[in-house]
Amino acid sequence: MINLQSTKPARLSLSFIIIFSIVSYNSLVAQDQSKIDSLENLLKKTKDTKTRIDVLSELALTIGYSNPVKSREYAYQIMDMNDPVNNLIGIVKVYNIFGYLFYCKGAYDSAGIYLNRAWEAENKMKLFEDQFFTAYWLGALHIRLSNFEKSEHYFDSALQAAEKTNNNDIKARANLGLGVYYYTRGDYVKGLIYYLRSDSLLGSKVSIVHADILQNIGQVHHALDNYKLERVYLEKANKIYAVLHDQYGLNEINLRLGSIEQLEGNYKQAESYFRLALPYFKRQRDNHKTGEIMTYLGEVKLQLKQYNMSLAFFKNAISLLKSNPADVMLLRSYRGLGDAYYGLGQFDAAVHGYSDALAISDHLGELSSKSITLKKLAHLYAQEGEYINAYKIQNEFVLVEDSLNKIKSSKLIHEMEAQYRGEKERQEVELLRTKNQLREKKVKNQRMLFALSFTGILFLALFFYYLYRVNQRSNKKLKELDQLRSRFFTNISHEFRTPLTLITGPVENKLQQSDLADEERRELGLIHRGAVQLLELVDQILDLSKLEAGAFKLNVTESNIYSFLESQAS
Repeated sequence: MINLQSTKPARLSLSFIIIFSIVSYNSLVAQDQSKIDSLENLLKKTKDTKTRIDVLSELALTIGYSNPVKSREYAYQIMDMNDPVNNLIGIVKVYNIFGYLFYCKGAYDSAGIYLNRAWEAENKMKLFEDQFFTAYWLGALHIRLSNFEKSEHYFDSALQAAEKTNNNDIKARANLGLGVYYYTRGDYVKGLIYYLRSDSLLGSKVSIVHADILQNIGQVHHALDNYKLERVYLEKANKIYAVLHDQYGLNEINLRLGSIEQLEGNYKQAESYFRLALPYFKRQRDNHKTGEIMTYLGEVKLQLKQYNMSLAFFKNAISLLKSNPADVMLLRSYRGLGDAYYGLGQFDAAVHGYSDALAISDHLGELSSKSITLKKLAHLYAQEGEYINAYKIQNEFVLVEDSLNKIKSSKLIHEMEAQYRGEKERQEVELLRTKNQLREKKVKNQRMLFALSFTGILFLALFFYYLYRVNQRSNKKLKELDQLRSRFFTNISHEFRTPLTLITGPVENKLQQSDLADEERRELGLIHRGAVQLLELVDQILDLSKLEAGAFKLNVTESNIYSFLESQAS
């Protein structure tokens, strides 16, 4: 339960700000205009009835908080479709849309009627994703109505439905819902465990749900009076809301920061935060949030002893919140109203305000709040000299305090047991988070290895291609050089052959003369043999050129090898 025992303003119970669509499960209270444009374009293009129902439903839920009139128009379009196959599914989605719209307006009885109709139909049709949505919002609804047993039942059902899907976003939201439930019940350790489970399912994904989780973890630290650590988580959440342009989240952060400043006694700074958030929730016609902020502003003005302004804020808050008599903020508004009248010296009006606060405390079973109110009322009667009434109220106060002390002792034992159980659950959460981190790291390493392998293969392919090209160019150059050499030797051979032929002809004529002297014959014979050898060498060079050109033919003849060798040796 919410602890109202101290004289500081009571901490507000967690507001449910998670809204999602049937199709993508990523839409929240924030209105993403680019997403809306995309869905509207898809709606214009598609003719398939089931797809149109899904898109219309998603559009209705996406804009439901900011534009309920347009959201209802989309719901009516679903109702107008005549399709025997998909008609029942469309009706379930319409029930969910209207249930959510009434929830946003604070009309919780009407919201319950439509959501219960959807829940019954979904159970018959085994629509698990729709079951998750409906169970989640029924859990949120019963938190608002302080029906905690029903709230736990529906949040458990939401988790069971989420486990039947393969969507980690849905599972994360289901765990977040249970975390909210246990936080609201005052079991902060268990609430934190479910928040961490939700966070581990999302991994490193940046989304509004992730920001909501951070904000809720901050709320746990708020409940434990660790405002410094709460600010750290709120700042992290605020950065995500800013990146995603989530106006709801940003204004929710302003509300939380104002609450911290109020509890730390920085009333001017608290008022500035509350006034920053107020216009947005007024524009959205969110009576609960607006009433909540009005209550805070009334408490701030009360601390500043500006009783008339405080009175005006509390009256406005009561007019906005009175539709739900089980609202803790309504209780605080009535008690604040009593304080404001007391400050203005209006005794009867103050007693009336405190009496209304006591009635709500009894309805909610809020002993801490009842204790605070009884103490104030007893003091008021004593100040006015009505000692008999003061004595009666004081005795009732003592009885309530005794009950609270017993509850505190029992709660302390329960918390010790919960811490013992929670340690094991925290280890499980840490193990789950570690597994997720290892899985993400493995995927990252695999991608990096693939990239490195691909880069290496590409480099080797380029390297070998370069070597191939260099080798081709070298072979081409060598071939060109060989051809050049062959042409050179062929040309030289022809140049040598002509003069050698001119030499051998006259020498042969001389050697045929009979009157030639022996000495001259011998010298001319040497010249002839030398010229013939040169001609043979030139012919061999020409034959080599023919061989390289592939035009050389082998001519086989019989000869005297002895004479050949002798001629070569001489």
